[in-house]
Amino acid sequence: MLLSNLESHPQQDISLEQYQTDGDLAARWLTVLSHHHGVEGLRIADLGSGNGILGIGCLLLGASHVSFFEVDERAVKVLQKNLKSFPQTMYDVIQTSVSGDTTLPTDVDAIIMNPPWGVQTQKADRPFLDLAFTSEAKRIHLLHSSESKHLEDISSHYGWFGTKLFNDHFRLPQAYQHHKSRQQTTKVSCWSFSKQE
Repeated sequence: MLLSNLESHPQQDISLEQYQTDGDLAARWLTVLSHHHGVEGLRIADLGSGNGILGIGCLLLGASHVSFFEVDERAVKVLQKNLKSFPQTMYDVIQTSVSGDTTLPTDVDAIIMNPPWGVQTQKADRPFLDLAFTSEAKRIHLLHSSESKHLEDISSHYGWFGTKLFNDHFRLPQAYQHHKSRQQTTKVSCWSFSKQE
């Protein structure tokens, strides 16, 4: 309920493939993560954080600190509103695009993200994946289209092993001009990656 009541992502820039992760899906994913891998006490990086639903969910589950990375100024304003009930020592907000020049905190324990899937711009997810898989994080949590076939190859290239936690449906509200119906869904998969021994 807390996640569903956050102020929503403005979803105004189609080139950034901005879609709001709904509260029910975020809660299910985070509950599974917490049960299998733990979140409490971890330092998290939330890449392409939008309104902050995933990182805020991690804070609610006991993460010690979350670094939110978001490029869209409108989304950052919403994110900052959604963070008002948390002490500022528990988070930082970095307004930047995710690229090869992005610097993650050196002490990050885990990365969580729902990156652009490359529907509007081919390989739009690659900067997110490359940054995550070259980081010092111990685990990467990723939501992506179930049709994606490249995640395991990329992760393996960087020495990571992926486990698909579950499949679900991602709601696509009529946010952009090209959407024909009021509500659509698409199949998504929630993954967890760890470094190969």
